[in-house]
Amino acid sequence: MNESPERSSGGGMTAVLFAGLALGLLLCLLLAWLPLRVTLPRFVFEDCFYYLRVARSIVDGDGSTFDGIHPTNGYHPLWLLLSILFVWPFSPGSGAPAHLLLSSCAILHTLTAFLIYKMVNLGGNRTVAVVAALLWFFNYNVAGIAMCGLETSLFAFFLAATVYYYLPRRVGLSAAQSAKVGVLVGLTALSRFDGALLGFAIAGDQLLGALFRRERLERMAGRVIPMSAAGTAMMFPWIAWSYSISGVIFPNSGRAVHLWYSPEDHLKSGLIRGLVRIFSVHAPAMGKLYGFEPLTLLSLVVFAVFLIALFSGREKRVVGLPFIVFVVYPLAHSLYYALYFRPYNRYLYPAHLLIFTGVSATIGCWLLANRNRRFVRPLGIAATALAALNMFVSSVDTWERGTASVNTHSLHWTMFNRALPWIKENVKPHEKIGAFNSGIYGYFSGRTVVNLDGVMNDSVIPALEERRLVPYLYSERITYIVDWESTLDNTFNVLGGVPDYRRKFVLVRTFEQPWGPYTGARLLVLRLMDY
Repeated sequence: MNESPERSSGGGMTAVLFAGLALGLLLCLLLAWLPLRVTLPRFVFEDCFYYLRVARSIVDGDGSTFDGIHPTNGYHPLWLLLSILFVWPFSPGSGAPAHLLLSSCAILHTLTAFLIYKMVNLGGNRTVAVVAALLWFFNYNVAGIAMCGLETSLFAFFLAATVYYYLPRRVGLSAAQSAKVGVLVGLTALSRFDGALLGFAIAGDQLLGALFRRERLERMAGRVIPMSAAGTAMMFPWIAWSYSISGVIFPNSGRAVHLWYSPEDHLKSGLIRGLVRIFSVHAPAMGKLYGFEPLTLLSLVVFAVFLIALFSGREKRVVGLPFIVFVVYPLAHSLYYALYFRPYNRYLYPAHLLIFTGVSATIGCWLLANRNRRFVRPLGIAATALAALNMFVSSVDTWERGTASVNTHSLHWTMFNRALPWIKENVKPHEKIGAFNSGIYGYFSGRTVVNLDGVMNDSVIPALEERRLVPYLYSERITYIVDWESTLDNTFNVLGGVPDYRRKFVLVRTFEQPWGPYTGARLLVLRLMDY
């Protein structure tokens, strides 16, 4: 039997893949070890220092706390464990743990790209599998999210590993294999709790398949119960830990986040219109991630040609991807964030990953089935070149603007390079600081920094819910508030509990943002008036 051109060229394409991944890993590690004053305004997210500060408290014997006083469970456990491992050998405030976290992100991003290759290659088109993996890997709009210092890269890795393990075993899944899937789903959920949705998607795929095959109930249960039991068992250590700290199972950060974002405002005109409004606001950023910008019109034309060709081809090839996992799950995941928070790309990262993988696998199967048609190869090359060009141009723009995983990266420059040195020089060791964006100050300043948005401070959540934040500041004997003027105004005017919050403070220092999308924004240092 003659091998197909795709399979006969497998060795060369594999070499291209490993060479590309090796080069990319070196570039990512280089980014990981650039000075923080360079990377914080570009792609490192300030929240990663929440993890490092809580890890420091645990290593020092203070327990699960950000400020050394108030308990918190506002984190994802596997990323915190990794943070503890990196913090333990170093002194407080060292930058080395941050660089090690970023290095872990680089390695996990590389492994995830390799798993994308493995999943797409299940369809038999090695060339498309290699191209898909490298496009994902070298797209800075993607890498910037994976390299932000948070749990995103770990979540993506375990999600991809779970789906890759499941795909070739989904038909005829044994009890032992089902249990292994459950363990992988558990690790995915412990990486980021919304990963539990993947378990429901896989269980739904198994149940739906069993119904179509008219299997007996016992056989159907034998596919799902081991998975559910193993996944649940993986969660028990976290449940015990979280309940002992905060008296709840899931992070209190979710309770706090709901105070900062109310989807009801978007949904007043109806669910469908509200969702359309929400996603239309974030559509440009989503298109940028996939390489549809800046050449949007041309990209859509090429994509439309691909769709027309796909559905008009004489030869058909079954892709074999589970609809629930590659379509329903990403949509459910996206709707969850649209309704309960915001559909930012860093939150929708797993949905993007599966959509990209599924589309790539579908295109690969279609190209393989239609490889003898005259226009197929030029169309594939043109689409790849266009996607690569778009991704390169948009990646340069993302780097320059400092909008990799969040559009406020540029503000970190002022926080790290201006406000942090001022705090070290002017705030006395016994004085407390309050901040909503508190990661940088809490980890590096050597001062007691109380988190005020509730993500890393259980005690402030009731004060926020009852709209008495200013009285909370007095009760905690906080001396300074350091944050952006817009954040302070938006929060204290609604949740402060006093008619004019500024009458309770003295303006001590102002730092103006010198560049980026928020040029001219003011970072204020306020001193709370005498008790």
